[in-house]
Amino acid sequence: MTITVNGVSFQSNLRSKPLNADITTLASGVNNLQTQIDNLNATASASEVVNARDYHTVLKDRIQSNSLSIGTRLISGGNITEQSTPDMTIKWDLTEAIVDGIGCLKTAGSSGTITAPSANPRLDYVVLNSDNTVSILTGSESATPVFPSTASSQLILGALYLKTSTTSLNNYQEVFTFKNANNPYFPNLLINIAYTATDKKHNNVIVDLSGDLITGNLECQGNCYIINYEDNGSDGSGERGATSIVVGAKYDDNTNYTLYNISSGDTLTGSSGGGTAIQSSRLGTIIATSGGADGISKTIKAFNVYINNYQSIAGDGFDCTNTHDQNTADASWPSGGFFVGSYGGNGGYGSTLTIYSINETIINGTITLNGGSGGSGADCSNGTIANLGGKGGSGNNGGDLIIYSKSYTNNGTFTSNGGSGGSGGTGSGGSDSNGNGTIGDAGTGGSETSNIYDFTTGFPSNYGDWIHPLYKEN
Repeated sequence: MTITVNGVSFQSNLRSKPLNADITTLASGVNNLQTQIDNLNATASASEVVNARDYHTVLKDRIQSNSLSIGTRLISGGNITEQSTPDMTIKWDLTEAIVDGIGCLKTAGSSGTITAPSANPRLDYVVLNSDNTVSILTGSESATPVFPSTASSQLILGALYLKTSTTSLNNYQEVFTFKNANNPYFPNLLINIAYTATDKKHNNVIVDLSGDLITGNLECQGNCYIINYEDNGSDGSGERGATSIVVGAKYDDNTNYTLYNISSGDTLTGSSGGGTAIQSSRLGTIIATSGGADGISKTIKAFNVYINNYQSIAGDGFDCTNTHDQNTADASWPSGGFFVGSYGGNGGYGSTLTIYSINETIINGTITLNGGSGGSGADCSNGTIANLGGKGGSGNNGGDLIIYSKSYTNNGTFTSNGGSGGSGGTGSGGSDSNGNGTIGDAGTGGSETSNIYDFTTGFPSNYGDWIHPLYKEN
């Protein structure tokens, strides 16, 4: 049957003009619908019979899919999870979807036993097929595995990340639900080696890094799952040399010993006090040792963010163990005086982790953003007048966790401790006042802040343009 609607005319122009315009609009809409119905000439598939869905529901889905030019999309459900007692199988909930233009309604169920790889890690997909079955697409084993290819007749529901040591499949560690994974513009990605993030090139991402680094900030237009991530600052090593803090002591007319800062032009170099001569009135010196590296702050932007373990600990300041005394001084130095041991290095600042999530952020394990501890000061001896042990380095502050999300749940632990101050060195051997160095100042802990948005009036400006239009409709 074919329906054709044309315009309607009347003898009176006063009646015909507005009515004719309305009928013309109606004609366009009905004829477009007729075109869509004409395109639905495929017979009902086996899946539609198995689904036992009424004809009008299937017809509605097909018209909607046709009119939106979406041949495959998830309507509801589609969650892939571990079993109540995790084993080598997974389960899915009731899932309704259009797969390659065919309406499917898959009842909840479980997979068969999934075998772990034998030599290298492997990535698998869990897919809903257009014949209303769920299957596992097995990837290839590799030190840097990639996801397997899919067909147009398959809707990706989730992914499995398996290692040779895998003995059970657990949420957020081996089992991942992927929503909107069929987005054709952005690939899914596993990061398990040092990786440079490229803006807006990611869809669903699994991060399993321990000891390697991500350079740049992750922008994922799907889900971001962090199994393990460690990005710790290096500890100080050696002494700062040309960038040292140099402090000396002056013997004045009142026979008092006064500590004071020496200008940068008088900075000493070397590992044991040797090097550039200082003025004869300056009878002692210290050289500060290296501080620990700061933690590297990181930003993660995704539709959903799930974190199992994230660790970024700033480096500790270097302990100064060399004794700095008259005997190691340059020959042009005075033969006696007030000497001070080297300061311990300062700890690094803890990093800040900032998360922008459109839907939900869930912490399931541990986030650690500690500041670095200060190094210990050096001992000082053999100065003929007095000796002062070096001051301990200062500990620095822990980093902050900042969340911007529609919902935020912390099922795990957030730790952000300030670094402890280093111990002072011991002063001894002088004929006058000896003293020990003071303990370095301790850092303070970081904070956890959540900013919850409902997105009813759009996306805040700080979300930027990394959000794909598909997700703005959710």
